[in-house]
Amino acid sequence: MTERQVLMLTGIRQTLTELKNDTNNIAVALQVQDITAQKISAANHLIESIRKELLNELNYFESAKQRTDNVKPMLWKNLPVKGF
Repeated sequence: MTERQVLMLTGIRQTLTELKNDTNNIAVALQVQDITAQKISAANHLIESIRKELLNELNYFESAKQRTDNVKPMLWKNLPVKGF
């Protein structure tokens, strides 16, 4: 094998090694991105669940307040007036 062929093969080997390293780096980055996306999705789901539960609680308290507000006038009307 000539010196020129050896240099060409060495260059090709180096290029293939760099390509392999780049490919591995891309694969690792994609795995990290996928794991991150999964964690973000789980966090979003949790936040949405909490938001829905808080809305349910808020509706409950608003309904209870409306019921109480409706009962108060009736209580005042039905109280006996003494001393007048």
